[in-house]
Amino acid sequence: MNCCTERRSARGQALVEMAIVLPVGVLLLLMVGYMGKGLLERQQVVMAARHAARTVAHQAMASTVGKVSGAGVVRASIGLADRDAAVRELLPEGKAAQPDWGAAVGGTPTSRLRPRPLGAGAMGYMATHVEQVEGRAMTFGLGFVLYGAKADSRLRILEPVRKQAQGVAKQVGKPPSALAAPLTVSAQAFMPGELPVHHPQVGLVESNRWIRDIVEGP
Repeated sequence: MNCCTERRSARGQALVEMAIVLPVGVLLLLMVGYMGKGLLERQQVVMAARHAARTVAHQAMASTVGKVSGAGVVRASIGLADRDAAVRELLPEGKAAQPDWGAAVGGTPTSRLRPRPLGAGAMGYMATHVEQVEGRAMTFGLGFVLYGAKADSRLRILEPVRKQAQGVAKQVGKPPSALAAPLTVSAQAFMPGELPVHHPQVGLVESNRWIRDIVEGP
């Protein structure tokens, strides 16, 4: 009789423990799954931003006319169409936005390189040095153009949670203003490119007047 009672007591204890531990374990598994999916979506946005910046940097110098005239740099500096198309190649629901140049400037060694804004999508960094050559002061200018891209995308993994929270807020009579807009994730990337031959701010000829003097002659 005592053995049966002890067995029943042990079974009841095991059931109670399972009833306590099982929901917690399932909740932890769901949290890990949601976090993993969220990190995967974040990585996809990062890859899309890098692809957009790389594409724009390549297109700016893809043609001989763009290299010589600087037209490619001008186009990459002011437009979002090329960036948006590149983002959607990897992220169909994503879109391009203007990058935050504060992050790029903060991470760039600017002791000699001076930033020269070229537009919302590009920034030039130039360093100049004056050297005496045969008794004549010659200014040498070198640098690069930094192209930026930002990608925004809806965080799909949390859309069901947001909609459910909206429904609950409406039922209790509270305005769901904080959950009205879809949750988004953003990432930005920057890609360096070479200097064009001609450009008012970052052209090789404009930054090195001695080149023009040699080509055109006295």
